[in-house]
Amino acid sequence: MGLLAVTDANHSAGADHHGRGENFPPVPIEENMKKELPCISKAMLVGDKRKILAMLLTLKSEVNMETGKSTDELSAEVKSWLRECDCFAGTETELLCENSNKVMQHQNNSTYSTSKSEANFFPLPQEIVMEAIQKGIDRANSKAISNSQKIQKFAILPVDFSIPSGELGPTLKLKRNVIADKYNSIIENFYK
Repeated sequence: MGLLAVTDANHSAGADHHGRGENFPPVPIEENMKKELPCISKAMLVGDKRKILAMLLTLKSEVNMETGKSTDELSAEVKSWLRECDCFAGTETELLCENSNKVMQHQNNSTYSTSKSEANFFPLPQEIVMEAIQKGIDRANSKAISNSQKIQKFAILPVDFSIPSGELGPTLKLKRNVIADKYNSIIENFYK
């Protein structure tokens, strides 16, 4: 199996999946994910020099107007979506505390349980929420041009990206290297 290369958002990401040499940019895949899951604020494709694609996702949350940082409070849109999933969390903390002994990673409808001491992972949102997100990913994957552009793993991060926290630039573009460094342990766990 070939390796994928995800480069800058505005440039093509080279992929040599099964020797076919496909090239594709990450932004359309990320935008498609946000269309399928309106509760998602930011999506970042990962898979540079890897055999599969994975995605880091953040939920929409309220912003502290003084600092510009995301708060723990989920947006009204996300709260409404969660209620449709029979989840009544109002904050990221409430959403994540349900299963704090599990790693926040999901693949093909199966959850990986790992103790928190094994790595720097964040807790897993309620299973019903993970299943709803997986359905959105499945819808997005059904629109993929090829199998090499399908998301096989994902993680929900505990806080939305922001300019003050360093993950976004002044034009709100993802600082991919900063995010990759900050969440390296989660990304590496995708490929174990």
